Amino acid sequence: MQGLENKVTVVAGGRKGIEKATVTRMTAEEIAVVVAELDREAVRDTVSEIRASDGRATAIETDVTDTDAAAETVEIAFEEYGKLDIGANNAAVIIPLGFFRSIHWNCRLSNTSRMTW
Repeated sequence: MQGLENKVTVVAGGRKGIEKATVTRMTAEEIAVVVAELDREAVRDTVSEIRASDGRATAIETDVTDTDAAAETVEIAFEEYGKLDIGANNAAVIIPLGFFRSIHWNCRLSNTSRMTW
């Protein structure tokens, strides 16, 4: 990720798996990250680990499908870091394959394609 140091990003999702790996990798590359998650407590440990490694991260509770909440998230990025360079959407609902039905697929496509990011 050359050339991204000192950039600021908002990442929707950061709880575990690829979401957490994305946030952790970005901060390792000196990118400041605002982690936007439905459950702020769920990313508290991730943010603590990043800060313990001298990374810059802030966790906020938000719903990425809510336009007003997304605007507030951008405001927080500016308040915390003075700018916003990158937006990344990692937020998703994971449903075990055996329980996945067409209604879930339609909902996922609708939400993902219309998310504010």
